[in-house]
Amino acid sequence: MANCHVQLLAFNEALNISKTTRTQLASANRTVRGHLKKQCVEKGYSFKRFKVQGSKQLGTLIRKHGEECDIDIGVCFYPKPAITPEALMKAVHRFFVNGHSTQTQPELKKKCVRVAYASRIHIDLPIYYLEKPTGKGMAYLATRQGWMKNDPREFEEWFKIQGGKDEAQLVRLVRYLKAWCHHIGGDRRMPQGIGLTVLAGTFFKPDIRDDVALLSILKDLNKLLMKSWSCLMPVYPHDELLRRISKADQAHFMQQLALFLIDAQQAIKVRKSDDAYTLWKKHLGRHF
Repeated sequence: MANCHVQLLAFNEALNISKTTRTQLASANRTVRGHLKKQCVEKGYSFKRFKVQGSKQLGTLIRKHGEECDIDIGVCFYPKPAITPEALMKAVHRFFVNGHSTQTQPELKKKCVRVAYASRIHIDLPIYYLEKPTGKGMAYLATRQGWMKNDPREFEEWFKIQGGKDEAQLVRLVRYLKAWCHHIGGDRRMPQGIGLTVLAGTFFKPDIRDDVALLSILKDLNKLLMKSWSCLMPVYPHDELLRRISKADQAHFMQQLALFLIDAQQAIKVRKSDDAYTLWKKHLGRHF
């Protein structure tokens, strides 16, 4: 049987964002943080600290076509602000309107403020208030409908438990799945990174080979989604992570998953590594 574990490890390295993008992202991160802290001091808001979260925190951030890149930086307040969460979101949004180094305007989204740069980098700023200043209490997310119990640390802990001593392999498998979805997506809406992370963590079975472990996830993923198009967040608020994908895009995803599964099974069975490599590359894209 062909073994493409080494090729997948090289693929994992190739998925790292470029040095130029890292530099741009670090600069944007510093600028956004500095500007926000300064504005909070001047306006009298009870800013406490920042919390890196999402793919940046988990290590699952990957490069995309055109070097598009984003990170999530939680903006934590303590004590609880006296204004409504929607008013606080609007205030943070105003911090970046016509008063920041980027030439693009910020977006006020349902659960965050997005600060975008012309270089296709954007920083999402979810806003929280903390029960306790030490970090031991619960965090509550500001939404345009109100405060919602939602602590990113709970998901990070779930992910660590799912990975156990093999967490590094789980991180790589999430990156492979994200690269595959980006490769097949085009203009279609595909499962987002958080959904793929949950699915990979749910079905993760460690193996000494990444190709075997990836095939195992693809099999279980196909079985699940053939029965029900659903992926619930494993921690509170347990929201549905696949709800925004249309029936047409669901059908496209399932078709691509079926093709990927067939070729992944064949790639494990063939004798020649070159043949296996060709099969994996069809689905994992130009960086493989």
